[in-house]
Amino acid sequence: GMTGMKLTMNLLTLACASVLLSGASWAAPIDTLRTHTGQQVGITISHYKYEEPNFMSLEAMKLGIDYSSTLTVDDSWFIRLDGRYATGDADYESAGTGSSDDIPDWYAEIRALLGTDYVFNNFILAPYSGLGYRYLFNDLRGDSSSGAIGYRRESEYFYLPIGVTQRLALNEGAQLENNLEFDYLLHGEQTTNFEDLAGHGNFTYGEKFTNGQDSGYGLRASSMYLQGNWSVGPYVTYWDIEDSETTTSIVGIGDNYYLMSGKEPANNTLEYGVKGAY
Repeated sequence: GMTGMKLTMNLLTLACASVLLSGASWAAPIDTLRTHTGQQVGITISHYKYEEPNFMSLEAMKLGIDYSSTLTVDDSWFIRLDGRYATGDADYESAGTGSSDDIPDWYAEIRALLGTDYVFNNFILAPYSGLGYRYLFNDLRGDSSSGAIGYRRESEYFYLPIGVTQRLALNEGAQLENNLEFDYLLHGEQTTNFEDLAGHGNFTYGEKFTNGQDSGYGLRASSMYLQGNWSVGPYVTYWDIEDSETTTSIVGIGDNYYLMSGKEPANNTLEYGVKGAY
């Protein structure tokens, strides 16, 4: 067996880790690698960037907390409930509308999953699927460096996660848990609070409106080193969302009212960081 192993790995090649390490695994009792009933609490520190290409970006360091509760139904099936909250003020940058710092920005996520364990000689593969919901709140109220007027924005994703977890023993008592997941966007909604424009500049009236945004996907990967009840490792999450539908709204400028058409542009979100869990 091995008494130690050093992993040098780029975050974006996490999915290859299991292939590189499977030949050097410890012949541990396979039951220790199975999915077990239990709860896990984790803390994350990450770099987060939301971008609408060629228009704007929001960048932040985020502190997050994860919670997971797993119930095994029989020898191989399991149900899991995941929750996550992450927050960290963001810096706004735009070539067209200037910049602004310390923007309140947070998201919360909840997922219900069903999966099963497949047992191999020295590792477990646990595919799973279910339903996920992600809510993000971003508060750009106030004026940017160029005098552009900001507003509150809310983003909701309903998605279908399809993933697989691999667990293998590294040495006596230690495991490596690799995870790869694809998230299919079922339905997205972007709520724009143009009511926040009223009273700023020449704006006298604005409305809250919602755009449906149903085309896109997410990707996740992580690699956690487990020792006893503790685990630590890197993770990466990526979202790629297409243009929303176009919605019309009314804005008031001075004594005049105008019908305005608008859509939420295509965007992507990249978050990568480190998680520690118990």
